[in-house]
Amino acid sequence: MTGSVLNLVQRFGLKWLVAIVAFAMSAYHLTVGYLGEPVAEVHRPIHVLFALLILFWASERSDDPAKRRGQLTIDLTLSGVLLASCGYLFINAVYISERMIYVTPLTPVEIVMGVALILLILEAARRSVGWVLVIVGGVFLIYTQIGPYLSGPFWHNGYSIEQTIEHMYLTTYGIWTTPIAVTASFVFLFVLFGSLLLSSGAGDFFTDLAKALTGRQVGGPAKTAVVGSAFMGTLSGSSAANVVTTGSFTIPAMKRAGYRGHFAAGVEACASCGGQLTPPIMGSAAFIMMEFIGISYVDVMQVAIIPAMLYFIACFGMVDLEARRAGLKPLPAEDIPTVWSVLKRRGYLLLAIIALLYYLFEGYTPSTAAFWAIIYLASLVVIFDEENRRPWVFALVPVLSFAWYLAPGFDVINALSGGLITTALVALGLDHAMRLRFVKIVWNAAVEAPKLIAPVTVACAVGGIIIGVISLTGLGERMSAIVLEFGGGYLFLTLFLTMVMAVFLGMGMPTSGAYIVLATLLVPALEEMLVPHYGATFGLPEGEASKIAVVASHMFIIYCASKSSLTPPVAIASYAAAAVANTDPWKTSLTAFRIGLPIFIIPYMFIYGPELLWYLGPAQIILSTLTATIGVLTLSVTCIGWLIVPLNLMERGISMVAALFLMFSGWRTDLIGLGLVALLIAVAYWRYKRAQARGENLQHYAGDMANGGDGDIEDDAAPALRGDPPGD
Repeated sequence: MTGSVLNLVQRFGLKWLVAIVAFAMSAYHLTVGYLGEPVAEVHRPIHVLFALLILFWASERSDDPAKRRGQLTIDLTLSGVLLASCGYLFINAVYISERMIYVTPLTPVEIVMGVALILLILEAARRSVGWVLVIVGGVFLIYTQIGPYLSGPFWHNGYSIEQTIEHMYLTTYGIWTTPIAVTASFVFLFVLFGSLLLSSGAGDFFTDLAKALTGRQVGGPAKTAVVGSAFMGTLSGSSAANVVTTGSFTIPAMKRAGYRGHFAAGVEACASCGGQLTPPIMGSAAFIMMEFIGISYVDVMQVAIIPAMLYFIACFGMVDLEARRAGLKPLPAEDIPTVWSVLKRRGYLLLAIIALLYYLFEGYTPSTAAFWAIIYLASLVVIFDEENRRPWVFALVPVLSFAWYLAPGFDVINALSGGLITTALVALGLDHAMRLRFVKIVWNAAVEAPKLIAPVTVACAVGGIIIGVISLTGLGERMSAIVLEFGGGYLFLTLFLTMVMAVFLGMGMPTSGAYIVLATLLVPALEEMLVPHYGATFGLPEGEASKIAVVASHMFIIYCASKSSLTPPVAIASYAAAAVANTDPWKTSLTAFRIGLPIFIIPYMFIYGPELLWYLGPAQIILSTLTATIGVLTLSVTCIGWLIVPLNLMERGISMVAALFLMFSGWRTDLIGLGLVALLIAVAYWRYKRAQARGENLQHYAGDMANGGDGDIEDDAAPALRGDPPGD
């Protein structure tokens, strides 16, 4: 049997089989988005089945025919076991939903199927994410068996293998808990929406729009990278994918403009990491946070707005200071498109994002909003795609919209929607060229989206196993006590330890995986410390303080976990950028870390100043946002060492202290920080005027680049750029 299937696979082509399965997965989720989800025992296993099939079939294989045949045999065997283990759940969904948990004994088939699925998930994690997540998941599973032999806070009664398998496989407390539920219900449709945008040309559109907005400024190519990556990151939700997509254009442009190769790669890596927490389309971890906390997706977007804004202001400030220090020029005028020309070509893509936001703010579920945004985007592509624009199609939109408006129960929005969709259907039926183009765009999007979601699904499945172990053994409460003890009752130290753990875990797994583990283990400890802090500092009642503390804790963890892509030694985004820039990966990751230092301060800012999460009064929100903006820009000055003139060590120290004071919420610390910033600006301006009077060139770095140097501060820069004042 396996041999005949193997021959069929080799003859038909595995690449096409993967594409067909991926398209089927997209079609299934679109259907579910319209009709509604089946029960959890059906929907979640089907989602995992699709994702793991794609991972197994799309794995890299040897070029040697004999080895390749053996690998295919193994993968087909694993696929058969996967189909059996997931199929058992949705075929017997009624029985599984009605059985008495922990009372009805497991059958031998259920034990075998449960063990098989757990091992398959770990194998899929090894292939897609790496060994770190596998080891973490394995350690937690082993913990269920060795608990009685441990001492102190890690001790528990112990659970049999049958109890563990039942908890993981046959309940919604293990594999099928919140992370997989969110991925299957919400995340996939948002990823499909982003994939359809990219397939429709959104990559070129956002890159050109960013170039039109920033290309005329000093250091325009790097600012284009920041703005373009902000746009693109909201669509992909993956830092590495964002680097490869936008970096292939922006990194060469930055190098041509005079930026050092590893600096250009570092800028792209930093900017690309911000997309995971940038509204409106955020990474999968944001959807999981929504379910963990029990708030709407609109609320998640709201609390993420100001931190995301500060993130990209920090990136923007770093590249601007670097460009001014290097004496770089804007892009040539002939290379910069106008905003109007960019919008005229593909500005219609923004209408789909506006539709998504409209439905979200109208109170529709994220899955429903994403479904209709996909339908609108597909309709807009048919009508406005520049390769197939037809005047008669444009004319149909107002006519058909008015016809729908005359129908009973149709308001303006529904009539316009009906007009767009009906026009698209008529155009597809009448125009063969439109139909071919549309099929190509939809096919590419429907095939690529499952490939993007598959690793996230695996990480969430392993995260579900970890959550299952924690809920089964009660480890979460004990871990909170351990964290509080190590923190010694000091909030800042506890936050720092949490950040270190988040960055460390995030190095070897996707943001969603690291977030799931840490949120389950550490949020109770952070909440316990933040509730009295917010009560004492802001005079909040316990209920309000608790609400803010939960959101702030989750945001802190998800923010820190997402930044692990920049942090050596395993900096996924930095390594991807280094590959595009052809630079040393280690040097690139260190540069990205230096560029990203202001970013690592932002989580502390919104912990100590919950106004940045859109809490407390409007005046407090505005004031805190302004001082936080000055704070991240001041820290950027510290990192680059430039403010009109090169800064010496003492001036950079003042800049650092000012940034730290502005980090903490409160009018006293803000006044001290602003005073130090004013002092720094005055000293820098005085030195600048003195240098002008002496006729000194403050931009030695630019001259060195012109003479063939690589621009490294450590190696090539003049004394002024190493921190010594000119003339000293």
